[in-house]
Parts: sequence; structure tokens; C-alpha cells
Amino acid sequence: MAPETEAAHEDIEKRIKAVTKKLKQIEGLKEKSPDQLDEAALAKICFEPQLQAEVAALKAELTQGGSSVDKLGEQLETLKLGSAVPQASDAAQSSKDPHAIERAKALELLPGEYGALIGSDTEKEFKKLQKKLRDIGKLHEKDNLDKTQQEKLSGELIVIKAIQDILSKAEATAKRKLVQEAARGVAKAGYPASSNSAGVASGGVHLNDAVTGGLIAERRAKYLGSGKQWADTFCGAFRVHPPKSHANQNFSKMKTFEYFLWSDIKPQPSLDYLKRTIAYFVDVRTCDFYFETMAGTKLDAT
Repeated sequence: MAPETEAAHEDIEKRIKAVTKKLKQIEGLKEKSPDQLDEAALAKICFEPQLQAEVAALKAELTQGGSSVDKLGEQLETLKLGSAVPQASDAAQSSKDPHAIERAKALELLPGEYGALIGSDTEKEFKKLQKKLRDIGKLHEKDNLDKTQQEKLSGELIVIKAIQDILSKAEATAKRKLVQEAARGVAKAGYPASSNSAGVASGGVHLNDAVTGGLIAERRAKYLGSGKQWADTFCGAFRVHPPKSHANQNFSKMKTFEYFLWSDIKPQPSLDYLKRTIAYFVDVRTCDFYFETMAGTKLDAT
């Protein structure tokens, strides 16, 4: 292996170890009750899926390059992150098995926490679909297929899509649960609560409302109807200004991201915390958007 290649692999392995360390810290935070977590801890938990994906991608890059990452693989298993992204085989690059990568991804172990989120019946269906997909995968190794086997092979993408749908729903449920837990922690920390009984002082559109879409119109009318105005302070209102680039399409996932209103309850969350939280839920970088007041004044997170 060339010296420059070895150096590149060492950098990747160092990054995997660093991210793995962060994931271990997050595991420790998740064992605590919401009222024991501050805003920085909540933000770290929100980034767990992205860190998991980064580790898997880095490991895949190593395996595809021929490096040994057995030790790192053991670390990932202890973190219960599920199966790592498998090494791309020759079959994956061959027209004889065009869906090898998608199939390998769909055959990864279901994260332990997802089982409780999707229910026993759906989990059974998930395992049944995976078994069917494994059987289809074996057909790619055969030279001659009968009519029945050819029909099974032609339905491979349908099975993969069914598995992906279950995973997507489980991920969405997990994300909603995370938001609810974070909201409870925020409420216990003294931030504005999200409820029908909120008074004028806390009647703005709070972060959790914007994420979950709860009571947006009602709170907006109550807040603006009280005579409160937009302001260049943390207890004012901020409009999320989406980018003009291709990242803008991600913001369509959250149509309620118009602006956030906060009461004068102290302490106030920082703009940086708000940006990081929003970036997580719409899957964009924090540099892809910014806040501005109704007057158009740009607010930078520092």
C-alpha cells in the first residue's frame, strides 16, 4: 500500500475512533432523565443518527479500500448500532446483480429500539420480508432459473421498497419521540411550554411546535394579537430564511418553519442551539440558512 494511502486510512480510522467516542458519550446521556439534561446535552442526542451514519460510511470506505477494521467493527457492535455498511462486492458492480447494495442495506439488523416503535406485528412482517429478500439474493448466484425463480427475482425491488418503508416509519416515530423527550427536558428547564393552556406571555410559536406542527396558527394569532412586536433579541421572533440553493428543498419537509417566537422566560436558548436543532430536523447544514427579523435584519448565530 502506498504511503499516502496508508496515511489516508489512518486519518479515517482516527475519525472513526473520535466519532465512536462521541456516540459512547451520547449513550451515557440517554440513560439520564430529561430533567438532568441541559440544552447542550439535548443537542448532542439530536446528532446521534448523523454520527452513526458517519461511522458506517467511514467504515465502508475503509473496507472498500481493503483495510482491516475488525477492531472498529467490534466497537460498533458494542454500541448496538446495527450492522455496518457491507463491503461492496464484485457482484454489486455487475449487471447480474444491480440491486446488491440496496439489498445489503435492507438486510441490516433492525435497531433494537425500533422494534418497540413499530409494534410486534410490523416487526414480524419486517423479518419475513428480510427472509424473502435473502432468498432472492441467493438466486443471483444461480446460472439457470426457472419461471418461478425469475418471478421472485423480478420482485426484488418491491421487497426492498417494503423494507425501506417500514424503516422510514420507524425512523420518523423515533424522531418524534426524541422531540417529545427534548421538549419535556426544555419545559423542565424553565423554557416556554407547549400546551393549549399557554398564556399570552408564552403564547408564541416555540421550537417544539414548529417541529411537530402543533397549534401554529392559534399561537401566532395569540402572540401577535397581544401587541407584541418582532425584536432583535432572543425573546423576540425569528424567521428562518431558507437558502436559494438545492438545500432549500429539504425545508419543504417542515412547512411550519416560518418563524419562532419565545417568551421572556429566562434563560433563553442561544441562536446557535436553535440553528443546530433546526438543521437536524430538516437534514441540512447550519450554514445553509439563517435567521432574520420581520424587518429583514439578519441574525447570526455566534
